[in-house]
Amino acid sequence: MTIVNPQAPSTNNPADVPVVNATSPQGVSPGPAQKALSVLIIGQERVFERILAAWLEEAGWRVHVAQSYRAALTLRHDPPVDVIVGDLDGEDLDGLEFATRLADRPSAPPVVLTTHAPSVAHWRPADLRQVGVSRIILRPCHLSDAGATLSAVAQEGS
Repeated sequence: MTIVNPQAPSTNNPADVPVVNATSPQGVSPGPAQKALSVLIIGQERVFERILAAWLEEAGWRVHVAQSYRAALTLRHDPPVDVIVGDLDGEDLDGLEFATRLADRPSAPPVVLTTHAPSVAHWRPADLRQVGVSRIILRPCHLSDAGATLSAVAQEGS
């Protein structure tokens, strides 16, 4: 698992979770011969969700939005989404519980969680990996960093 943070590594992060300062927007949008990547954004943090959705759409992604983790669990996409992104600290479920429920499904897309740096300290990285959380993106972050991370995860999962 990788935590992406455009700022200096925080001392609040567990020592065994690498912090990557992703600065290259490469891999954000699919190439001309590739299918458009798709993402399901779970709207726990409304401002971040809207900005990320608009940025990814501009980069050529197919963007779907669910208002909550419970709503996301009921959605069916045809074709399935390539990656899901949501907040670690959810309103109706937390990101870990959502990932656990999703991991029980065959061909579940990878999950990327976002969080503010201090809130990641109480989560054990081994627990996150065990339920299929692919990455954690620390906020605030650059949109190009978030997009590059989502693109990499989506392409790893396909």
